[in-house]
Formats: sequence, C-alpha cells, structure tokens
Amino acid sequence: MTKKESTVPTLCWGYAGIRGMFQTGGPVDPPPSRPEVRNKTNLILNYLPQDMTESELHRLFSKYGEIRKAKVIRHRDTGISCCYGFVDFVSERQAAAAVYNLNGYETRGKRLKVAFARPTEYENTNLYVANLPTYMDEKKIRELFAPYGKLLDVTLLRHRFNNKFRGVAFLDFELARDAEEAKYGMDRYMIKGAFKPLKVKFVERAKSGPTSHYRHKDKSSTPPYKRRQRTYDHHGSKRFRDSD
Repeated sequence: MTKKESTVPTLCWGYAGIRGMFQTGGPVDPPPSRPEVRNKTNLILNYLPQDMTESELHRLFSKYGEIRKAKVIRHRDTGISCCYGFVDFVSERQAAAAVYNLNGYETRGKRLKVAFARPTEYENTNLYVANLPTYMDEKKIRELFAPYGKLLDVTLLRHRFNNKFRGVAFLDFELARDAEEAKYGMDRYMIKGAFKPLKVKFVERAKSGPTSHYRHKDKSSTPPYKRRQRTYDHHGSKRFRDSD
C-alpha cells in the first residue's frame, strides 16, 4: 500500500542558505543549517522611526522567536535615536525568519532594512579607535566605551621616543555583538577637547607574525605597526629609518 501524496499547497522559502516549508496545519522545520551560516543570530536594523523604543522593537521582532537583546543606538549626548539598532535572537532560524518577514516592513512612514549584522567569518571583537584626545588615558577610554559591554583589553599607541599617547587605541571586547554596537555608536562621535570626530573601525588579526599585531581594514590610514621609509643620503646610497 502506497502512501497517499499530500494535496495541501506548500509554500517554500529560503534565506541565507536556510530553507523551510509551510503547509496548512503548521510549519515544517527547515533542514539543519550548513556550517558557514551557523551562529548568524545578530541582526542590524536600519531606517527605524526615530521615536521607536526598544520595547516596541522587542515586540515587533519577538513574533519570530526568543530574543537575547534588542537595542536602539542613540546619540551619546542627546539620547536621540540614530534610527538604527540591533536584535540578537537565540536561534539562527528565528533570525532568518525575521529577516525574511521584516526586511522592507513599513512602519510610520519608514521602510525597515533588516540584515545579518556581520558575516560570521569576519566576526571579531577588536576595534581600532583614532582621533582620541591625547589627554585621555586607559581609564578614560574604558569609561567612554563601557556602556557597550565588557572590555577585556585596551592598548594605547604611543610615540616611540617620548612615550606620549598618539590618540590611537585598540579595544578588545568580550562579545562580538558589543564591539559591533560600539563601532556604530561611537564612530564619528565628537569628544570634548578633540579636533576631529572619532574614527572607529574593525581590525583583523594579521595572517602572519605575532598574534598581538593587527591590520586595520581601512587601507587609507596609517597601519598600527612600524613602516620603513626609504631615504637617500647625499652620496645617493640607500638607507632606511623608522618613521612614527
């Protein structure tokens, strides 16, 4: 006796390598996710209404699963929303369902843009921070970034000869999502006494050499390691000197 085939219409969907089917009577679980799409639970949300609160954000996204954290990024001084935020789900499948259903969702004249915050293979906890006032020390920098999460390490870049602070620091957060929020929340932030707004970028570990060295992804800026500058003496012979 053969099994009778179902005549119930099936709606198939897929996003970021995750597939699922819905039939009358309830959903059919999608197959296990592939390794390259695991742990994608943190979503970045753009074009939020400026008056949207975190509780409202939580209500909107909790329809698709259990949420670890929902956060609206706000201006540090005024508390006004920057119109973007983050939602971190417990499950990757729940996050994918939220992206599928809420990307393009319209509310109060705004159309939300919902996407995974960062590709998993590039996630890290390290930030490069430039344009810090030179009067700041490690304690002040920790206090500045503490609202975003636990910092494991703060390294200040100093001039080689006089040991003065160069206005550049490297931060290592405990959690990648906290580093993500700090990057979006503090990039272009203007500190009292500074001449330029902060520049906050992600950094990546160098493929070779000591693990304590990092490469700054912004190639236009001076990398956080010594460079060799070629000069010539009056005889035309080549020599090298370290440049800060």
